Amino acid sequence: MMNKKELRKLYLQKRKSLSSHLLEEKSSQIIKNFLDHFNISGLVHVFLPIKKFNEINTWQLVEKLHESNFSVATSVLDFESNELFHLRLNEESKFKINKWGVPEPVDGIEVNPLEIQLAIIPLIICDEIGYRIGYGKGFYDKFLSKCSPEINKIGFSFFEPINNFEEIEPHDIALDYCVSPSKVY
Repeated sequence: MMNKKELRKLYLQKRKSLSSHLLEEKSSQIIKNFLDHFNISGLVHVFLPIKKFNEINTWQLVEKLHESNFSVATSVLDFESNELFHLRLNEESKFKINKWGVPEPVDGIEVNPLEIQLAIIPLIICDEIGYRIGYGKGFYDKFLSKCSPEINKIGFSFFEPINNFEEIEPHDIALDYCVSPSKVY
């Protein structure tokens, strides 16, 4: 069985090998599966994609949520504390790319994590019980630990979940759902 570091490397390479056409097609399928499966209410947190890592294009989702008058927030990374803080978006929000390649809002109203009812979480791969492998800095586990226990935690993945990995750590927080291009787990 591969460890987290090996799985991270393998699935980052698989994701990097996706053509831009396939990336957009699979992103659209994931967003359609999400919108078809979930009843959305309240404030929705959506991660924004790091282009250089071929992340799922969530801009499509942000646009659809705004069109349907849902409240949307996204994260800004604090590299000093390795934590996220969150800003509410609107259709006029302006963005800058941070040093990791993450699009971040330039300004906006800060949101308390307890206000967020549904969070779309980035991942590289997850297992069948909802534990995810990210980039290894723990940003999202820290964020989720500050949210309401009732928050819906939904990962978006180009790949189907794999068998459970052995290295679950005490701070790891499992997803409630994982949405892939083919189905919702």
